[in-house]
Amino acid sequence: MKVIVYAEDPNLNYLKGLNLLDKNKKIELELINSRLFSSMMSFIKGKISIKELIKIFFAPIRILFCKNIIVSTGPYGKKVYYFLLLKLLGKNLIYYNSWPYWNDKDKYINNPGLFGRFFWKIFLKDLKVPTVTHFGVDEVKKLGARGYYKPQCIDPEIFKDKNYKREKKVVLFVGRLIEEKGIFGILEVASRLKEIEFWFVGDGPLKDKIKGENIKYLGTKTREELVELYNKATIFVLNSYSATNSRWEEWFGISLVEAMSCGLPVVSTDCIGPREIIKEGVNGFLIPQKDNDSLRNKIVELIETKKLRETFRKNGKESIKEYNVTNLSKIWYNLLLE
Repeated sequence: MKVIVYAEDPNLNYLKGLNLLDKNKKIELELINSRLFSSMMSFIKGKISIKELIKIFFAPIRILFCKNIIVSTGPYGKKVYYFLLLKLLGKNLIYYNSWPYWNDKDKYINNPGLFGRFFWKIFLKDLKVPTVTHFGVDEVKKLGARGYYKPQCIDPEIFKDKNYKREKKVVLFVGRLIEEKGIFGILEVASRLKEIEFWFVGDGPLKDKIKGENIKYLGTKTREELVELYNKATIFVLNSYSATNSRWEEWFGISLVEAMSCGLPVVSTDCIGPREIIKEGVNGFLIPQKDNDSLRNKIVELIETKKLRETFRKNGKESIKEYNVTNLSKIWYNLLLE
């Protein structure tokens, strides 16, 4: 079964289930970038070849000759008119996106314009729409879509608890180094907890800000190196917040699932994704966004309470079983066959 993913960010990190189906020869997967302008800029900068650019340029025509298509682009964008054409042609079409706020105008990423929402409702009507949160499923169903819960996933055979002797006082952050990830908040808390080390993994515009006597910037890491860090740290923190200027929020939180799978106790802000992953006080802590005092207090509580860390470790590993890549690949396969 040939399957094309036509996406603004065709990243296999977000498509692990489909990638597994491809490896197991259940499907023949092809990823195509739908951003023509940014692809042209990438070509000018020498980041992609002329062959890749031509492929992207002619993709809308090639896709017309494929039966099974998964589209993943920004909600309420202008590509809806092309998607409607695909739908009218009777394609086996799936729309996949992690954005949940389909019915809240204050949180729209794209302005649908005067008629945009109308055409999106026509497009989504009776369409298969998997999304990464239960909240998102309920939202697309209000627009007439056939919503399915399909969270991001990990391979638990890779991200696993190796029973290492953990560092006694180390807080780990993994992710993009941007303001919306609450980086400045973590740094402020670190300045008050000099006896605790704070490790940062990732890349982004704030990487030069990651410094201090009890702070280590570890750069980017391979998957294997990341697993080692998850197994050595004491606590994992995700301090994201909803950003009105960029309309961004932590819509899932794959690093949380990776950390929990490795037996690492977690503290996260109450963004929409983490709220569905963490059960407060059971498998982790949920704190208000932009609340440095709460972040500090929960870090100290976990550092000082071994029994609580063990509880979160045990319950965390148990609760993330639903994010198993093998099981979630079956959801993709059933969706394609439906």
